[in-house]
Amino acid sequence: MKYYNAFDMPSFTGKDLRKASLILRTETPTPRIMSTVKPDKEYSFNEIAGNIRPTLLQISKSLY
Repeated sequence: MKYYNAFDMPSFTGKDLRKASLILRTETPTPRIMSTVKPDKEYSFNEIAGNIRPTLLQISKSLY
């Protein structure tokens, strides 16, 4: 893993940012839309903790 010092790195120019945005557009022509999900009620810690593992298992099964 590489770590970068943000103070030693050169700042990007407008041309660099335009090139990066064009690369992103060509690599991902249909970007995913982000949306915020609000909970329907207040959940306790135990409810959240009890649902994390089954949810992760469902997600991993859907990916493969």
